[in-house]
Amino acid sequence: MRFDRRLVGFGVFLIVFGSVLLAVRQGWITSDVAQRAWQLWPVLLIGAGLSLLLARRPGASLGGLVVAVALGAMAGGLAAGGGSFPFVSCGGSSSGTPFAGRSGELGAEASVDLTFNCGDLLVATAPGSSWSISGSSDGGQVPSVEASVDRLSIDPSDRSGPFSFADAREGWVVNLPTEPTLDVDLTLNAGRGEVALGGARLSGVGFTLNAGSLQLDLAAAERLDRLEGTINAGSAVIRLPKRASQGDITVNAGSLAFCAPEGLGLRVVTDDNFLSANNFGERGLVRVGDAWESPNFATADLRIELDVQANAGSLSLDSAQACAG
Repeated sequence: MRFDRRLVGFGVFLIVFGSVLLAVRQGWITSDVAQRAWQLWPVLLIGAGLSLLLARRPGASLGGLVVAVALGAMAGGLAAGGGSFPFVSCGGSSSGTPFAGRSGELGAEASVDLTFNCGDLLVATAPGSSWSISGSSDGGQVPSVEASVDRLSIDPSDRSGPFSFADAREGWVVNLPTEPTLDVDLTLNAGRGEVALGGARLSGVGFTLNAGSLQLDLAAAERLDRLEGTINAGSAVIRLPKRASQGDITVNAGSLAFCAPEGLGLRVVTDDNFLSANNFGERGLVRVGDAWESPNFATADLRIELDVQANAGSLSLDSAQACAG
C-alpha cells in the first residue's frame, strides 16, 4: 500500500480539531478555555524553526506535525467558542485621534525600522531625502520616533505589546525618501499594511507579519538587493521588481502570493510540507531538483532567487496583471 506522507499533517490537524470540539461538548473543558487556544500562535514559530533545523534530515516532518497540532487546537477553539480571533478586530471601528506629525532628513545610507500594531499602515515614497509620518492613534498619542541621519525608528507609543490592543485603531501614513539607500525592516502586528516603495534604492527589505495582511509593492523599486520575511497567520502579496535579487521567506499558517513581471527569471526553492500547497506548476514553472524555475531562468538577464519555507501555508505565483489592485 502506498503511503502519502503529505496527508499525515492534515490528518493530525483534523484529529486535534475534532478532539477540541468533543472536549467542549462533553464538558471536559469550557468554551472560554477553548477560545484562548489562539494564544498558541507562538507554537507555529517553534514548528517553523524545527522544520528549518531538520530540513532534509531524519525527523524533518516533526516541524510540520507541531504546526498541525497548533493549528488544530486554534481552529477547534475558534469553532467551539463561536467567536473570532481577538486580534482580527483589534481596536474595533473607532478611527482614533489625529496626532502631531514628525519629519526629518536622512543621509546617503540609512536603516528604517517600523513597528505597527493594530490598524492601517500606509508607506509610500517621495523624491529627495526627507521622511515624514502623520496619522491618528488612540488619544492622539504620538508614535515613538528615533531619528538621525543614518537611522529612522518608529514604534507605537504603547509599548505593552503587539496584542494588547488600544481602544481605537491606529492609522499611519509614512513617507520615505528615494534619494538615500535604505535598509527597511517592517513589523506588522494585527494590522493591514500597504507598502509601495517605487523609486526606492533598497539594500534590503525585511518584514514580519503577525495575524495581518500586507501588500508589498516593490515593482518600481530602483534597487533591491535582498528580501526577507516571515508570515505568521497572515496573508501577503508581494510585487517583485524586474531587478536582480535574492531572498528568504517563511510562511507559517498563512498565504503568500508573488507577482512577477514579464521576462524576469524566477527561481523558488521550497520543500513539500504538510498542509502546504502551491500553484507553481500551473503557472508554468518547471521543477528542477528542490526548486521551481521559470523556463527562461537560465537565459534571463535579470533573475530573482527565493528560498521559501511554508508550514501550513499557501504559495501562489501570479502575473503582474493578476495581482493588480
